[in-house]
Amino acid sequence: RVMVPINGFGIWLTDTAGMMNNPAHDVDSQAISRTLDRVRQADLVVILQEGEGDFDLDFDLRPGCGVMHVSSKCDVSSPSAHAHLAISAYREGDLAKLKRQILIRLGLEGFDATQPRAFTNRQSELLFSAADAIDAGNSALAVSALRSLLGC
Repeated sequence: RVMVPINGFGIWLTDTAGMMNNPAHDVDSQAISRTLDRVRQADLVVILQEGEGDFDLDFDLRPGCGVMHVSSKCDVSSPSAHAHLAISAYREGDLAKLKRQILIRLGLEGFDATQPRAFTNRQSELLFSAADAIDAGNSALAVSALRSLLGC
């Protein structure tokens, strides 16, 4: 997990294990379990897949979580017809297109940093939960909501 600056915003990106139907080893099963835990916390899931094929999500997402399907290595293979974006590391401008699409899907494109607001529904819900907990005198619940918001 790493915070990546995209147009002045700190965006947390997590590279997770690839999904497979029948993991061969316990280590693979554990990696997939951790992936699903991260996916359930995400505001946006970017599914990166090389070339053609289905982008099949066979797991539950958090309400309000967006999904973006990206076909990679489009310089050497045909992109999926279902992809929202087709990119190649060798094509100039494709990384900028990916970053822009991430901001758009998170509702951050054109965001004015001088106007305070929560970026996503999840963040808004966590801020309201923290405020309600403070009003109720429950500092532990407020701290928990704010830690969830900050990802710690």
